[in-house]
Order: sequence, then C-alpha cells, then structure tokens
Amino acid sequence: MKNYIHVGQVVRAHGIKGEIKVVAFTDSLEDFINLKKCLINETAYIIESSRTGNNFIILKLTGVDSRNQAEIISGDIYAEKSDLLLPEGRYFISDILGYVVRTNEQYLGVLDDVYSFRSVDTFFVKGEYKNFSFPALKIVILDINLKNKTILLDKNELEKVIVYEK
Repeated sequence: MKNYIHVGQVVRAHGIKGEIKVVAFTDSLEDFINLKKCLINETAYIIESSRTGNNFIILKLTGVDSRNQAEIISGDIYAEKSDLLLPEGRYFISDILGYVVRTNEQYLGVLDDVYSFRSVDTFFVKGEYKNFSFPALKIVILDINLKNKTILLDKNELEKVIVYEK
C-alpha cells in the first residue's frame, strides 16, 4: 500500500441514511472533503458525498444506504496519494522518512520519524553520533530535496531549537 496514505478512521454510523462519521488525519478537513474514493479495511469505496460537522467528516459511500450497513463499516481509511493535492512545500511524511539530514557543513543523520502536533511537526533524527529532534520550522529547514533525498537545515537556527536524546 505504498501509494496510499492513512487519512482517517471511522468513528461510527451517522444517522439513518448510511452515512459514517470519520475523524480525519489530514492537515485540514477540506483535504478530506475533496476525496472521491477510499479504502476502508482494504475494501474500495466510492465517496458519494462528504461534509464537515463538529471537527468530523460525514461520508456517504456508494452502496451503503442504511444505518445497518453503515454500522458494519469500521477501521482505518486510506486514500491514494495522487488523490490528495499538497500545496507547494508540503510533503507526505512517509515520503521523506529515511532522507539524509544535513547542514551545508556536515552530515547530521537520517530522518527516522515525524510526530505531528497541532502547532508544528517534530522531526526525529537518528544522528551520526547522537539522536536528536527539532521542530519542523521554515527558519530551520532550508530545503527538502525530493530528487537527492536530503533535508538541508540552517545550522544556526537548528542550534536554537535542537533537543538531544538522553
């Protein structure tokens, strides 16, 4: 499922017309609203309609027309990466894991994990000498190069926010 990304999870059935309530894992609910198809527990569905409500997404899936049918559906929701439009300078976390992290002067390590928090993502790096983390701020990250699989950091800005693993 390399071409798919985890975009949400079914919470429960919603109403009597076969809709499901979903918690979205995308940066914004609008990203989810534009999807036309998805996988739930490896079953493909066409999304007939979607809308937001109280920080959730309400989906109507083709062929799911009653509450009883909707109650059977549960689990994680995946979408094809190509169906999600990312603005310039945004990347799927799964695509940049394993990238070389460096400054202009030196190799620092490899991006091992990313934790997403509401305010900012935190990058975790397996360092050459010591593991560390830092907030993924534009002043710290100068460039993410998809071709060379590298993440270039500003050394001075990194020193202000770096946290070393004990």
